[in-house]
Amino acid sequence: MKQKIPHLIDQKHRGKSFPWQHPKSLAEDPEAHKRTEQIVKSPSYIIAEQDTDFLQQHETLGVRLDLDYLKAELLLGTLFPVPLFCD
Repeated sequence: MKQKIPHLIDQKHRGKSFPWQHPKSLAEDPEAHKRTEQIVKSPSYIIAEQDTDFLQQHETLGVRLDLDYLKAELLLGTLFPVPLFCD
């Protein structure tokens, strides 16, 4: 016999909020602000397209080449558009 999977109840029907929906107060967690600042200042928090150190790694070479080829292809497409239909 198959076990029935219960459906999820949203907050409106649950009656109370989930713990992560309200940040802890400074009195409850005095280190929270410090940890948040550390996370935001971390190099891993930088968006990949803006992280030049990440983009220059050997492992991202394939992606960089794909972007270079795509750039050239798009530029050529605007300079020499190919008709969609032939007469």
